[in-house]
Amino acid sequence: TTASSVGAFADYYFASGADNPLLPYLGVFAGYSHVHDDSASVGAQGGVKYFFNPSIALNVEANYRAARHSSGTSNLILGFSTFFR
Repeated sequence: TTASSVGAFADYYFASGADNPLLPYLGVFAGYSHVHDDSASVGAQGGVKYFFNPSIALNVEANYRAARHSSGTSNLILGFSTFFR
């Protein structure tokens, strides 16, 4: 099954201290999804970022997305984040 979504998300980052490279977060998602048909979708995510330096982080995230005509999907995402400061 192929699924796609477009939308906006907001994450809340928990302070971890200046010398701690881990930055945990929780967030929400709202948007438009296509799973079996097109519909609005909502979701939640949580994860942690591990900063190698102030501009590059390894990101591990678990998220859940629910659309009107689907039972919802859960994902585990592993990736890198780049920050421009």
